[in-house]
Amino acid sequence: LYAVGGSMGGLISLKQAEDSRFAERTVGVYALCPPAAGARAWDSGFDLRMAYDAVCAGVGGGELIRGDEPLAWAMNLADIPEELSLSGRSDPAVRTLARINQCTGLNLPPALRTPPQRDRLRRITELSRIPSEDFLLVNLAYATFAIGELTRAPDKLGARSAFDNRAVTYGTDPGFEAGVLRQAADPWAAIALRQSSNITGAASARILSLHTDGDLLVLPHHQQALGLKYPYGNLVQAEVREDVDSQCGFRRAELVAGWRALREWTTGGVKPTVASLQQRCEAVQAGGEPGPCRIAALPAYDLDAAIRPRAPEPANTVDGLWFDPARDGEGVVVELVGDPLSYRQRGPQRAVVSWFTYPPNGAPGNQRWLVGVGEVHDNAIVVREMTQT
Repeated sequence: LYAVGGSMGGLISLKQAEDSRFAERTVGVYALCPPAAGARAWDSGFDLRMAYDAVCAGVGGGELIRGDEPLAWAMNLADIPEELSLSGRSDPAVRTLARINQCTGLNLPPALRTPPQRDRLRRITELSRIPSEDFLLVNLAYATFAIGELTRAPDKLGARSAFDNRAVTYGTDPGFEAGVLRQAADPWAAIALRQSSNITGAASARILSLHTDGDLLVLPHHQQALGLKYPYGNLVQAEVREDVDSQCGFRRAELVAGWRALREWTTGGVKPTVASLQQRCEAVQAGGEPGPCRIAALPAYDLDAAIRPRAPEPANTVDGLWFDPARDGEGVVVELVGDPLSYRQRGPQRAVVSWFTYPPNGAPGNQRWLVGVGEVHDNAIVVREMTQT
C-alpha cells in the first residue's frame, strides 16, 4: 500500500501508516503539505478567532456568529454551511462574510475601507501573522466554520473545548490582552484531539513529503514536527519555492517526480535527495508534464515562531502503584516500558496498565484484574484493549 494525500489528506496518510490495521502493508507515504503538528494546527485557528473577537468587539454587525454558551466562540451546527467556505451562497456564509466586511472591509476594495476598518484589519493581520488577505479570509473560514464543527459535532469533540489559551501572549498591548477571551481545555477533549490528530513516529514506511513555501493555511513550519518524529533514513523532505503563495499549489511535473522517486525508493532504489528530485522533475517536464520545477531544500523552520505554543503538558510521572483510600482493595499499577527518549523516533512510549478491582455484583470470585498495554500521550495513557481475568 501507498498512502497519498494533500493538506489534511497528507496528515491522514501519515496516520494511516501508523495505524496497526495498515502499518505492515504500507510501504510508502506521499504526504503533500501535511499539517504534521496535528492538534497544533487547530490552535492557530482558535487563536485567530480569539484575536478577531477581541479586535472586533463592539463593532455593530461586525462580530462573528456565536454559538451556545459556554463555548460561544464555536458556532452551532445548524449555522454551519455544508461547504466550509466563505464564498458559498448559503445564508450562514453570506452573513459571516458581511460581518467580516463590517469590521475589517476585508472583502472590499482598499479604497472603500474606512480608516477604522483599515486599522482593525491591520491589527488582525499582525496578530494572526497572515500577511495575505486571501489567505486571511480562508483561515477565518476555518476559524469560524471548521472549528465550530470540530467542537460541536457529536462524533468529534461533542461540545467540549480542546483549546487552552490561558498562557498564550497575543501581543504587547496589555489592554488588548485583557480583552482576549481565555479558555481552559476539557482535558479529555484535548487528549481526544491529540490522539486523533498527532503523529507518533511509529510507522516503518518510507515517507516523502513536499510543501509549498507560500502556504499560509498549513504552514511549511509543520515540516519541523514531521522531521522530529521520523529518522533521517525513513524521511525525505523538500520545499517548492513559489512566486505566488498557494496551498499545495504544485506543478504536475513536481508531483509526478516525487511519486516516481518514492516508488523507486520503496522497491530497492536509492533514497531521493532534493537535488535528485529537482533533476527528475526537469526530466519529467521535458517528457511533456507541465512545469516549472521549483524543488529546493527545506529551511530550518521553528513551529513555535508561527503557532503560539501552549503551556507545556506536565511530565508523565505515573509510574507506580495508585489507589484511592476510599476504595479499599482496588487500584492501578502502571509500569512504563523502555527508555522514553528512544521512543521519540519510533513512536510513543508504552506502558503496562493493570487495574485490580472487584467483579460485578453477583459474579463469582473476590477480585477482578484488567491488564493492557497502552500508549503514553503527553500526560495521558491510552489503553485500547484489556484482558480480563
